[in-house]
Amino acid sequence: MSEDTNVVTAEEEGGSVLNSSFIMIFIANMLMYVGKSISNTVFNPYLQSLGGTAAAIGLLGSLFTVSALIMKLVAGPTIDAFSRKNILTVSMICMAIGYSGYGFVSSTAGIVIFKLLEGCGQAFVNVTCIVVISATVPKSKVASVVGIFGVAQCLANAAGPSIGLYLSQVLDYKYTFLCAGGVLLVGAVLTMLVKLPFTAKKKFKLSLQSFWAKEALIPCILMFLFIGSSNSINSFLVVYSNTLGLDAVKVGLFFTVQNIAMIFTRPIFGRLADRLGGFKIVCTSSIAMIAVFLLIMQGNLTCILIAGFVGCFGFGPLQPVLQGLAMKYVPNEKRGAASSMIYVFMDLATLFIPTLVGFVADSTGNYAAIWSSLCVLIVIAFIIAFLYRGKMAEYESTAN
Repeated sequence: MSEDTNVVTAEEEGGSVLNSSFIMIFIANMLMYVGKSISNTVFNPYLQSLGGTAAAIGLLGSLFTVSALIMKLVAGPTIDAFSRKNILTVSMICMAIGYSGYGFVSSTAGIVIFKLLEGCGQAFVNVTCIVVISATVPKSKVASVVGIFGVAQCLANAAGPSIGLYLSQVLDYKYTFLCAGGVLLVGAVLTMLVKLPFTAKKKFKLSLQSFWAKEALIPCILMFLFIGSSNSINSFLVVYSNTLGLDAVKVGLFFTVQNIAMIFTRPIFGRLADRLGGFKIVCTSSIAMIAVFLLIMQGNLTCILIAGFVGCFGFGPLQPVLQGLAMKYVPNEKRGAASSMIYVFMDLATLFIPTLVGFVADSTGNYAAIWSSLCVLIVIAFIIAFLYRGKMAEYESTAN
C-alpha cells in the first residue's frame, strides 16, 4: 500500500483535474464528512441519555479540539516523511473505530478515549486529504481542484444530520454510531485504490522547521481572520436573533441557503483563483463578507436570509481557495507542513476570534457590536492581502 513510483503524473496526462485518483479521494472525503455529521448530530443527545451534564458535553468538545490541534502539529512533518496514502487510510480507520466505539461504552472514561481517537484521526485526515488531492493535478490547477473538493463537505453537511437523526429514531444510538463507522471504513477502502506520483520524502523530525512553511504564512493569516469571522456567525447568529425576537428555526435557513449556494461557488471561485490570482478573490470575498455583516446588523429575517446567499461569495469559496493557494506557494516536499499550518490557524481562529467578539458584546452590552467588530477584522485581512499582493503574485507565477 505504498505510494506508486510508476504512476503517470497529472502534468504528463495533460493536467486532467477529474482523474480517477481525485474522484476516489473526493468520494472518500465526502463519506468522511457524512460519517462525521451522523456522529456529531447524535453524540450530544446520546451523552445526555447516559446522564451527561452540559459541563461534561462542553469538556468533551474542548478535549476534542485540543487533541486535534496537537495532532495537526504532528501531522505536517509526518506527511512529509511517510506515505501520504497510508496515513490517510489509517487515519480514516481510526475515525471509524472512534465512532463505532461510542456505541459500546457507557462510561465517561470510555467515551473520552474514543473521542480522543476520533480527534487524532480527523486531524490527520483533514491535513492529508488536501496534500493528496494537490498531488493529483498540476500546481497551476491546485486551487481549482481544492474548490471542487470543497463541494464534498457541503453535500455531506446537507445530508448527514438528517441521516443521523433518522437512524437514531429507527435504530438505537449504538447502531447509528456503527453506521457512521461503517461509512468511514468504506472511505478508507477507497483511499487504498488511489494512485499517487512518487514524492521524495524527508527524514521525520519534530521541530519548528518541520512544521513551518514560510511561503504559506500569508494564506494562513488570512484564513485565521476570515474563518474566525465566519465561525463567529455560527456562534452568535441564533443568539443575536433571539434578542430580536426572531424565529430561530427560520433564522437557521441562513445556513441552509449558504450551504446550497456554496456547492456552486466553491468550484467556480477555485477556478477563478487559478486564472485571476488569489488577491482578486480575496478582494471579492472581503466585500461579500462585510456585506453579510452589514445585512445581519439590519436585524430582520429578510436581510439575514439575503446575507446567507451573499455569504456563499465570501465564506464559501475562501476556505478552499486559501488552502489551494497554500499548496501552490510551497515546494511539493513542504505540502504536509503547509496543510498542517493552515488547519492549525483555522483551529486557533475558532478558539480565539468568537471569544474576542463575544467579549466585545459583553463589554458593550450590545450583540450588534459583534458584527461591526467582524467588519474590522475583514478590513485588516484585506489590508494584509493588499500589502503582500506582490509576494502572492510572485508565488503564483512560480507555480504556473
